Amino acid sequence: MGIFDRLFGKKTDRPSAYNPAGPIVLVVRDPEGSLATALKGEGREISAFTHDEPRLLERLVESEPTCVVLQIDSAGTNGFLVTRSLKKDARLRTVPLVLFSAEVDQETFNQHRKLRTHADAYVTSADPDEIAAAVRPLVSSSLSG
Repeated sequence: MGIFDRLFGKKTDRPSAYNPAGPIVLVVRDPEGSLATALKGEGREISAFTHDEPRLLERLVESEPTCVVLQIDSAGTNGFLVTRSLKKDARLRTVPLVLFSAEVDQETFNQHRKLRTHADAYVTSADPDEIAAAVRPLVSSSLSG
């Protein structure tokens, strides 16, 4: 029986892999570690993976994330396809997802927001402080509810 079941005495719609106190999971290229540093200021463990990592979805499920932060860029694996996979996976679909990119414009994000497999927040910058500001309310709301 999960923590939500024990607290509320019934099944919830949270997948079994969901852990509101779990790590913030980065699926980004963060070579300087500046984004990880900004998010560690939130008092959370940071786990970093790359888009093209084998078994990416399984690794995310195993980490029981509070939030996934995904970089969308023009190189390598398409981050929008990774987003679709995350949101279609029953074990991860309720985990808050933040997409960010300095290469993608607001209109592209606005179009993506209309899809069924959309993210919870979008940041048109690679600035670590802006991304952390987008993550903060999602992590807070996941802890409260």
